[in-house]
Amino acid sequence: MQLYRLRFNSFTFMTVIALVFVGVFLFQFIPPLFAEAGPMWYWMQTYWFPDVLIQSLILVIGTLFLSSLIGVSLAYWMSFYRIPLARFWDIILVMPLAIPTYLLGYIYVDLFTGAWYQPYLVITNLFGAIVLFSLTLYPYIYLAIRSFLSKQPQTMFASAQSLGANSMTMFWKVIFPLLRPALIGAMVLVTMEVLNDYGLVQYFGLRVYATTIFQTWFNGNDLNTAVRFSIQLIAFIILILWIEASLRKSFKYSYSTTQIKPLMKKVLPRSTAWLFYMVASFTLILALVIPIFQLLWWLPNVPSQIYARDFWDGLFSTVIMAFYPTIIIIVLALMIINFQRIMPKPWKKWIQRILTLGYALPGAVIAVGMILMWVPIDRMIADFFNTNAMIVTGSLLLLTMALVLRFFAVGSNIIEGTYHKIGMKYTLASHTLKKGYLQTLVAVDLPLISHGVIAASLIVMVDLFKELPLTLILRPFNFQTLATYLYQYAGDEQVNLASPMALMLITLTAAAVTFASDMMLKVNTYES
Repeated sequence: MQLYRLRFNSFTFMTVIALVFVGVFLFQFIPPLFAEAGPMWYWMQTYWFPDVLIQSLILVIGTLFLSSLIGVSLAYWMSFYRIPLARFWDIILVMPLAIPTYLLGYIYVDLFTGAWYQPYLVITNLFGAIVLFSLTLYPYIYLAIRSFLSKQPQTMFASAQSLGANSMTMFWKVIFPLLRPALIGAMVLVTMEVLNDYGLVQYFGLRVYATTIFQTWFNGNDLNTAVRFSIQLIAFIILILWIEASLRKSFKYSYSTTQIKPLMKKVLPRSTAWLFYMVASFTLILALVIPIFQLLWWLPNVPSQIYARDFWDGLFSTVIMAFYPTIIIIVLALMIINFQRIMPKPWKKWIQRILTLGYALPGAVIAVGMILMWVPIDRMIADFFNTNAMIVTGSLLLLTMALVLRFFAVGSNIIEGTYHKIGMKYTLASHTLKKGYLQTLVAVDLPLISHGVIAASLIVMVDLFKELPLTLILRPFNFQTLATYLYQYAGDEQVNLASPMALMLITLTAAAVTFASDMMLKVNTYES
């Protein structure tokens, strides 16, 4: 049945607008390639670039290794053994996602400053950054592997056991080859998060791409050099995505039977129990317990002026900048995904790849592109109306568009996955009854995918609550969120005064993570 005939409708309009917007954004990085480079570019290429490349690679590779070691180990134990209070562990092991990495860095640096053990525990270096990134990003690995292993059939592992394979042999010969596609996808996500961070790497004084782009732009006042480093980073990310796609193509598995017996968990041996509780407890103590207790310790000594002047202002701004972009992302995702569902198949993958490219780009790169894109437009508007006001770049509109571009992929992927579970049968039935596209979306699709829409909204909000680089660059004058207040107080060596903002940020993010987990469980109960 040919469902789509290239007629103009709201889905077509929004998809075309989104494609044009992303295309114009990406085009901004082409002219600087042909512009004459300044002396700063040549100096940084000679003396700065080698450090940037080496430190970026070490940071990414080290974080991938340590976060994968923690995430895969915990997911394996949770999937194959009957852990007491398994539901509690499933929730608490994901909670480090609620703590921004830069906040963890601020807290630990303050804890170590002036202490007798400070000379022996210096964390403001690459190794310290790798540990802190791993503590907050391992849940991405854990969730991917946990979800993958929970869907594997028992017969596969029973066959390996019948052939005499012990636990270690089974893991390396059977389980690890199977989970490589899921692991590669999660590792790419962790890589993007590491490259996007600015707060921690700047606080630790690391020479990576994010700090280099900021310094050449703001300290050196050389936007052209910042753009060139952004282009290098884009090329690096494209290479990573190409490697991931190539590896995924080489790992394809399918079940040989439709009779799939669920995975049966084994009794937890004492030696394995000791190892699980040690790894899980040590990880959570470092990632959750110590930071939260330190923030609570600082809280009573925070002056009331902080609440009156900064706390409520930051909370209001944070909620606003999480709410409006989330609404826009969800509406856009629903319309664009429906356009993809009812259009000829060969175009689907290209639309998805182009529109979700923003999540692969660090915030500093997106900020550079948005400035290049909108400053000339703002100048034309100002000249036309004979005013000095910068309508777009001087308002929250620019920041909102940048956040939508950055996090559209998060909401889109979850909603698309939910649509895959319900299939096309209900949509086709609605069209058979002469219902329009928009009417079908509102009356038929939304009730069926409501849990997925809510989960997507909450996950997007988690990222928006913690977002720092884009907000720092593109915010209007005197606009502060909880994250920017944390950055400001940490820069002034007064992170203890920001404990109310930090605790509220953790509370908001933890609540969103918890509710999103519940919604995703309900999404997974749908049948395709």
